[in-house]
Amino acid sequence: NDSTTCPKFRLLWMLFHTTSLARDWATCLSSTEEMMELLACKKGGSDHLREKITSAFALLQCRRPSPAQDICRQFIHRSNRENEESDIFEQLLAIVAELYNADGSLSLERGTNNDDDDSPFQCTRRAESSLSMLASLDYLKVPILLSELRVFVLNNRGIALLLEGDSVGALSYFREAIETTYNSNETTKHQVAWLQIPVAFNLSLLLLQIGRVEESFKVWLSNRRHLSIWESA
Repeated sequence: NDSTTCPKFRLLWMLFHTTSLARDWATCLSSTEEMMELLACKKGGSDHLREKITSAFALLQCRRPSPAQDICRQFIHRSNRENEESDIFEQLLAIVAELYNADGSLSLERGTNNDDDDSPFQCTRRAESSLSMLASLDYLKVPILLSELRVFVLNNRGIALLLEGDSVGALSYFREAIETTYNSNETTKHQVAWLQIPVAFNLSLLLLQIGRVEESFKVWLSNRRHLSIWESA
């Protein structure tokens, strides 16, 4: 029998989602470890890529970036090696792996050496390139997933550029990320709206740092739906 269809595995997935929402990261990580142990008992079959990326996420939340990066590197190397044969789902997960790898480098406070393949600059550059390629495929019918992932990629790319001292480039990416949440079609708009807040925070904070105080306030208050109150005060 497929391990992923057994009752215990389904319960572990439910536990992972519940503890993620509750921000109980220790239990979240424990659930992913149990899933991987359960899958390890199953010989052959799929490579359980989704579960591996889930483990990387849980490790990052528990401030264990090194093992998380090990998972991400293996995933990225596999994807690069089998790029022409990998399916769309695997390629999308590879983009997520690049973003998690960048997060790991930030957690480890690694230098911003652009020659380092694990630097946030290089990871986000590859993620943006891969996503642009996938978005150009006419047969890819996952608008919600692409919209959410695009916002994540643009926001992370902006942060990477900010670390390099390129505030102008970062500003452009943060603005594009905000526009992506606003320009989503009616089917996907409510799914990506929750992503506006972290991006708006980054954008307004950067505007404040470079001295554009009024614009910073307007960006933040607009995204918090309080701009009209501030303007009428």
